[in-house]
Amino acid sequence: MVFIIPGDECLRYKFLPEADRSQTYDYRKVSGGHPICDNTLQRDWYRFVGLAGDRMPDECVPSYHCGTQAAGWLRGGHPSVYDGVVSRTVCYHWINNCCWRSNNILVRNCGGFFVYRLQKPPGCQYRYCGVGYTGKNQYSVNFRVQQGYFLLQVYMHYLAIVE
Repeated sequence: MVFIIPGDECLRYKFLPEADRSQTYDYRKVSGGHPICDNTLQRDWYRFVGLAGDRMPDECVPSYHCGTQAAGWLRGGHPSVYDGVVSRTVCYHWINNCCWRSNNILVRNCGGFFVYRLQKPPGCQYRYCGVGYTGKNQYSVNFRVQQGYFLLQVYMHYLAIVE
């Protein structure tokens, strides 16, 4: 039996829950809508949740979606749990070019969800997209006791216990 112990990035990350990050959200169809930038995003680990969905799309997303002009999607696919942390390219779709601009990020499969080491995109009016809410139950439970170091994690169908 093989136990996969997730890295610290599976425990310490920031959330990206915004509904307007969804690949189906076109800001031009919303009264008063305007493009949003990820230019204030700090380099850190992030997890897509809620109406943003549970991961980045891994196919080209149309321009003007995800609440911005140049929609960012993951090229190269998502890793398996066994792959650990991998490098991937985020492509930004603009002017009928699915990879008009790009930047590299890190991605980790934490067993029931993915985390992404994101940074500022290569320009304003660029934004990281989520797949949108898929209707699946999404939950995670973290329990940690500092004294004696006991860790319990439950990520959907994934359980790891370390003593």
